[in-house]
Amino acid sequence: MNDLMSSFKELGFNSYEATAYLTLLQNPNITAYEIGKISGIPQSKVYQAVQSLVSQGIINVVGEKPAKYVPLPLEEILARSRQKVEEACTYIEKSSHRFNRARAIDFLWHLEGAPEVWGKAKEMVQNAEKTLQIEGWGSELEKLEEIIPAPAKKGVKMIFTVYGDFSPAGGYVYRHPLTLLHQDYRQVGRWFVVLKDQEEALFATFNSENTQGVRSGNESFVAMVKEYMIHNIYVTEIYNRMGERLDKELGENLSSLKQELKGRGFDISL
Repeated sequence: MNDLMSSFKELGFNSYEATAYLTLLQNPNITAYEIGKISGIPQSKVYQAVQSLVSQGIINVVGEKPAKYVPLPLEEILARSRQKVEEACTYIEKSSHRFNRARAIDFLWHLEGAPEVWGKAKEMVQNAEKTLQIEGWGSELEKLEEIIPAPAKKGVKMIFTVYGDFSPAGGYVYRHPLTLLHQDYRQVGRWFVVLKDQEEALFATFNSENTQGVRSGNESFVAMVKEYMIHNIYVTEIYNRMGERLDKELGENLSSLKQELKGRGFDISL
């Protein structure tokens, strides 16, 4: 009953008006005194509620001495309310050009657990309109396999950076040399990144103990994720084409460069 009363309040009724109207729906053609007696509305309030409903055209007066009341059908009240809301929304929408709106602030939203991460990732993939960049491990990317063809059919340009053997149905694939990353993913988890239309980004890590992520349309965050993905593509192509030379000069899997960074105080894992 509390939920029903709250819904009536959303339509503009106060609690006494809603109670009086519902009472009349179940007991039409009764006096204000009887409405109060049946519903429990104080007599000092029931007449005020009834007069308000009459003035709004929600109930009608029938007869005199004593005056009795009947309600408009519920369907008519709901139809009227829907029309009011639609008319108000349409007016606001058409009038929005008249005022200057402050630029929306897009916060960083935390995603906790695999279901929440995948729910947002799938939404981003399905809503992409222009471009879609995805980076991740085959074991994760397989979960997007069924929905990847949809943006491709819309003409969305797609780029994938893949760790492992996953081959998406559409888009261009850069296959990262997996041997570079074994230690990193064992420490922090398998990372997964989505960049939609270069306007919204998601970054997440998956492991057996804790899966979490962050998503946002914040310009700085999007720019950072974009640069991260581009540089991973650079590394992928450079290492795939010049891997032997890099191993010779920087150590196998860049081991000597990693040690150099570690010696300077950097944590070289992701």
